[in-house]
Amino acid sequence: MSSLIPIARSLTATPAYSPVQNAILEQLRGRQGGDVLKAYHERQVKLASHIHDMQAVAAEMNLDKRGFADAKKQVAFSRALAGLVKSGAVTSHPSLVPIAEYWPDRVWSYRVVELANGTYLNVPAGPKWRRRFVSLTGLQHL
Repeated sequence: MSSLIPIARSLTATPAYSPVQNAILEQLRGRQGGDVLKAYHERQVKLASHIHDMQAVAAEMNLDKRGFADAKKQVAFSRALAGLVKSGAVTSHPSLVPIAEYWPDRVWSYRVVELANGTYLNVPAGPKWRRRFVSLTGLQHL
């Protein structure tokens, strides 16, 4: 019975994160996800409820005066997000991103792929899109 206690503690213990990583996690926990992506001022796709657009998250965090407007802070935000992905705290969706709905005959509608297990946005390749869409993993939802 005593061997179960360390396992339970290890499941609830959170690794030490930087202040920026903690701020990102706090922001993600406080949101529902399901952001609507726009292009040319028109709605294109709505992400699934647990998927977050990190551009929207960074903009929200900037409104709270945490300040990710200048280049150095953008680099810090990007590195913090990369560390969260590497640690497994968040999952990146670099190619097929689950979506809730899309608007046909819009600019991005050609990127929508309907598969047997759901509808996805097939995002472009490249570093700009690599960690743009993320979801919380495991115990991070708590």
